[in-house]
Amino acid sequence: MLVKLRLQSGGLIITPLLGPVLMLKAGDWKNELVDSDGNVLSSGTYTDEDVADFILGAVAGIGFELDMGANIVSVEARYMLGLTPRFDEDAFLNPDIRQNNLEVLVGIGFPVLR
Repeated sequence: MLVKLRLQSGGLIITPLLGPVLMLKAGDWKNELVDSDGNVLSSGTYTDEDVADFILGAVAGIGFELDMGANIVSVEARYMLGLTPRFDEDAFLNPDIRQNNLEVLVGIGFPVLR
């Protein structure tokens, strides 16, 4: 659940947001650990069972909406900070790797019902 404020000044709407995030594991896990240079550090070490079923985190961001008559153009940036590790406590070598990401959203809104 995100708390999102809408602050309006003329045709510009500023929307800061803040809240918790819960990420659930979906799909397969790539069984490879790679460093920032692209070198494979470990392959075949981790299995799907080693990856945490969920990750708790916090998200903060800001967005801008521009009212253009019948349409609204919006741009939003969010940063998600993982608070729990990606791997379960029993994982081999027990690495403390966190899930962090930056999201940028761009959209055009238009009225569907009046």
